[in-house]
Amino acid sequence: MNSTLRTTNFVKSAFGWWLLVAILINPLATKAQFSLSALHDSGLKAISGLSPSGLKSADMDNDGKMDLVMCFNDNNTVQIFLNSTSSKPSEETSFSSPFQFSYTEGTSGEFSIGDMNRDGFPEIVISNTANASIIVLQNTSSPGKISFASSQFFDSPGVTGALSICDLNADGFSDIISACGDKLLVYRNSCSDKASSINLESMIQLPAYGIIHDLKCADIDGDGNADIVASTHNAIAVVKNLTSYGSQTLIFADAVLQNTGRSVNNLDIGDIDNDFKPDVVTANWPNGDISILPNLSQNGNINFGQPVFMEAGSPQGIVLGDFDQDGKFDIAASSNGTGMKITKVFRNISIGEGDFNFAEPQHFVALSNELIVKDFDRNGSDDLVGLNPERNQIELLLHTDVPIINTLPELNIYCGEDGKIWMDWDVALQNKAASYDIEKTMDGVIFNSIVVLTEGETTGGIMNFSYSDTNAAGDIEYYRLKIAKTNGDLSYSELKCAQPCMDVITGFVCSYPNPVDRVMNFNFSISSELEMHYSIIDMNMKIQLEKTEIVTPGTRTYSLDITQFQKGSYIFAVKFGNLTPKVCRFEKL
Repeated sequence: MNSTLRTTNFVKSAFGWWLLVAILINPLATKAQFSLSALHDSGLKAISGLSPSGLKSADMDNDGKMDLVMCFNDNNTVQIFLNSTSSKPSEETSFSSPFQFSYTEGTSGEFSIGDMNRDGFPEIVISNTANASIIVLQNTSSPGKISFASSQFFDSPGVTGALSICDLNADGFSDIISACGDKLLVYRNSCSDKASSINLESMIQLPAYGIIHDLKCADIDGDGNADIVASTHNAIAVVKNLTSYGSQTLIFADAVLQNTGRSVNNLDIGDIDNDFKPDVVTANWPNGDISILPNLSQNGNINFGQPVFMEAGSPQGIVLGDFDQDGKFDIAASSNGTGMKITKVFRNISIGEGDFNFAEPQHFVALSNELIVKDFDRNGSDDLVGLNPERNQIELLLHTDVPIINTLPELNIYCGEDGKIWMDWDVALQNKAASYDIEKTMDGVIFNSIVVLTEGETTGGIMNFSYSDTNAAGDIEYYRLKIAKTNGDLSYSELKCAQPCMDVITGFVCSYPNPVDRVMNFNFSISSELEMHYSIIDMNMKIQLEKTEIVTPGTRTYSLDITQFQKGSYIFAVKFGNLTPKVCRFEKL
């Protein structure tokens, strides 16, 4: 079986490119269980007597490791913990003593972090509570050493709040979005060269129809532009971005409101049901639940389905991450509705487009309402970090691998390049059953056995089973595993849907050269006319380039100009018809 097909099957959504990275590192990772272990006595203490205004993570000294940054309410102090973890898997996660500095004038409210001048060193952007402005601290650090230039102030019509940093005109330089009461302020970044000084201009005001609690950016309607998503007291507001690529004039449509019936506190964005559209997930404090807003948008039209609610004990913060390494976003929510602060993690067990289904939550130690998901220990798995306000300390919950024990295998279904339906599943050797019977149904009532397998291919204590259904009827069909244990007990895997496959053979050569400076190429050969969709996604899960077109039979080479892209890692994803997506990673110089 083609190993590339197996790997890309787990990544149904281009928005989850960083999930692919973890799977590439550990393709046989556990899909049904996970564990987050607290790093006790981490020594990551906030400044005594000061109240943190937030906790963020970024590679502040450009050494390839994720650091931690903290600002403090109504204070001009910044505290940075540099990640000193070794690249050796056996080494424990560690951070340096905090680097602390005070910036000139102004005091901190909320803050955000982003590389404004594409020099590889992210800036700190602060909502100034001392007067009506935002503060930009230009990062002048070097690996292992932190330094910043003098504060730069940019006026606002009032005291600002939530901040977000993203590239709104696709010119390669990130712009700033800030909340100001019930309005959005958008500052265009006018930097034109790498490593230049920071300059913002063309501040515009946009109505958001409610006091804004949180801000994020994502391409909601799939047109290639980053739209603005804001949470308010009873809705989310989506401001569609109409700006032309590279334009110095930012243009937006009126906000589209989606009423949730809840007071939306924090939000995060990601493709929950693997339909290639980013859904919005909200924490609804002081209400007792979280909600998922299914994205039904089409190009040029913002639209959401009815919210899906899950009880979470008055959650104040929310974040998405793939904690069980199955290629699907799980949800972590901080909760204080039980009289004590806990973090609940809901494992995503959705099986396809339009399905939003989660397992019972797992509970972890207290964390703050601002949760962070990053790989801090450099083992390729998502970790969870937040601030414990009672201990005035940053808590790290590190992902640890757990063997599969008493869990059902997950049946993966996808189209092969031979036009046939392929399926596979993994089991730990100690849990291998006596037999696996693949059953097929058209109506969910009558199930027919198509093959019984007892042995698969063994690698490192894991046995992989694979099979191709050569007798697929060409209609939508459903498959499951009937699992027979040695003692005769029977169990069944989740039912999986298979769409008809196209009879087309696709040869494909991914991104080259790699790394690339200006022009990225890809090559393919097809035997039938079909639709091709390709996209390039950056490390913030934002689509930087996207196109869909009909291609005719033959061999093709496409050349994509990425001159304006920022330096860093990107994921390139191509989908031909209903075949499994082709996904690869490349580096932009």
